[in-house]
Amino acid sequence: MSSLKSLLLAAVGMGAAAAATDGLWTPINDGLAASTVGIVMVVPDPNNPLAIYALTSGGAIYKTTDGTALWRQVSGLTLVNSLVIDPADSNTLYAATAHGIFKTTDGGANWGGANSGLDLNSLSLAGINIDPFDPSTIYVMGNAGTCCSVLKSTDGAATWSSVYTFTNPNFPGRLTIDPSTPSSLYLTMVGGAIFKSTDGGRELEPVQVPSHKYWIRS
Repeated sequence: MSSLKSLLLAAVGMGAAAAATDGLWTPINDGLAASTVGIVMVVPDPNNPLAIYALTSGGAIYKTTDGTALWRQVSGLTLVNSLVIDPADSNTLYAATAHGIFKTTDGGANWGGANSGLDLNSLSLAGINIDPFDPSTIYVMGNAGTCCSVLKSTDGAATWSSVYTFTNPNFPGRLTIDPSTPSSLYLTMVGGAIFKSTDGGRELEPVQVPSHKYWIRS
């Protein structure tokens, strides 16, 4: 178990990798998709160091329960763009997909739609994150009727409302919550723009970044 505490995970374009304290990176791809499919996100279980989820560039979810020795695909979801684990209940996860928000309460074995209050015909969601102090509060960003909205739920994804709509035409990238001040949000957009909110997403202001074009991931 002590070796897992010093384990670093990296999502890379051709799979996943891990590094121990010696600083050497070792592929940990047994059971993952073919090397032509990249890993865009690695989500460790905050309560179980042996359980980790990996999200592929094709929108599939893989899971390991033995500390990356073997991965298996989590069935039932496609076109997943982002994934978050409830810090108070590791069996509860939320996924933002190209066709809505999905929730599981059994560690990914079964998923159900969680889109009450949203127009399913226009949903295409990118970043999702959860309040670390109040796991019933969840934020999602993406297209929901109008381009680039911030959506918020305060009841564990039972209902949603739009708290902010961007005029920025670039599709959103990621949404990050300040772990010490969860009312502070940071949102990235394709093209490199970053926005910050200090009131739970109701108002956002641009953050100055270099003028170069980037797609910034959190």
